Amino acid sequence: MGTEYMSSGYIAILIDGGFFLKRLPRLVAPSRCESPEKIVTCLRHMCRRHVEMLTTGQGPRWRQHLYRIFFYDAEPFDGKAHHPIDNRPIDFGKSEVARERHALFEQLRKERKLALRLGKVTRDHNWAIDPSLTKKLLRTREYIKALDQLTAPAEDDQDTPISLQLTPAQARNLIALRDLWRSLDGKSIKYGLRQKGVDIRIGLDITTLTLKKQVDTIIFALICIH
Repeated sequence: MGTEYMSSGYIAILIDGGFFLKRLPRLVAPSRCESPEKIVTCLRHMCRRHVEMLTTGQGPRWRQHLYRIFFYDAEPFDGKAHHPIDNRPIDFGKSEVARERHALFEQLRKERKLALRLGKVTRDHNWAIDPSLTKKLLRTREYIKALDQLTAPAEDDQDTPISLQLTPAQARNLIALRDLWRSLDGKSIKYGLRQKGVDIRIGLDITTLTLKKQVDTIIFALICIH
């Protein structure tokens, strides 16, 4: 959080919505952020605490010092994809995450002195294995050496069994490789989604508030007041 001390005038509060929603469950009890209404209540309470800290406390009159709360987030991705491991279609626009975020946006729009600034989420790339798992998989390349002695059978010889002589170490390596691939599940890969437009909107609002001298104090990244 960054702030400047204010002696008089208006305060603007800029909130990175994605970061705020990620941090909120660590700051308050789960029961206090289990619905859009409760999340907005927490947000309002935290904003009030910040304003009161800068104005030596004004009780119900704290809004008189508030220029506006700016809440930045992105519209949920509404595309479709097919999960390569779970082998199921996914409609991101109908997901629980999308429904909850839209419900929150609707609740935020009802708040006084709150401006909702929305970017968008777009597909940056297709499915990708989690980076931590990718490193493990790449380290198993040495295990493939145990298969170097294999040769492809003739096209007309499809029924003859193929034997493979492995040392105990090679057998253990191949078993480890097999188990690693079998451990991959739906959470092991992620769809390449990227948020766009949010940082630009934050920058534009800061510039506008500063150049037009609409506020004396800007509070950014509200995450630490209970």
